[in-house]
Amino acid sequence: MQKEIKEIQDRFRFILLVAIFFYTVMSKLSDIYNNDKSGESTIAYAGVIAIYFAIYFLFEIFKNKCNLFSLKTINIFTLAGVGAFIIPIILLSLIGKIPTQPLIIIFRFSIWGIILIPIVFSGIFALVIGFKNK
Repeated sequence: MQKEIKEIQDRFRFILLVAIFFYTVMSKLSDIYNNDKSGESTIAYAGVIAIYFAIYFLFEIFKNKCNLFSLKTINIFTLAGVGAFIIPIILLSLIGKIPTQPLIIIFRFSIWGIILIPIVFSGIFALVIGFKNK
């Protein structure tokens, strides 16, 4: 089980690193394009980083109470959290190379994925820990 715990911790650290980097890029793009709506979304995105930090904090507290099933479930969701950043990062690299309207639509949907995965993940995490402690 120590292997699974270490793998989850490494993924959390990677997610937090990517989330903070992505937030920085979003803020800079907002400044470049001077779009107030974009600025609001980058501020709202800071909440995603806070959710990931809170989940990581809770995991560190309860990691020794998790059974193998709980750890595998958490591991799947941390992998999904990493995967959620793939499409937005690819789309950011394509800005200026292809028409922007389709990119903007896809980008907005992918941002919702980044936002929803940690929220769903925290609910699953709470349920898994709750079932383990009963």
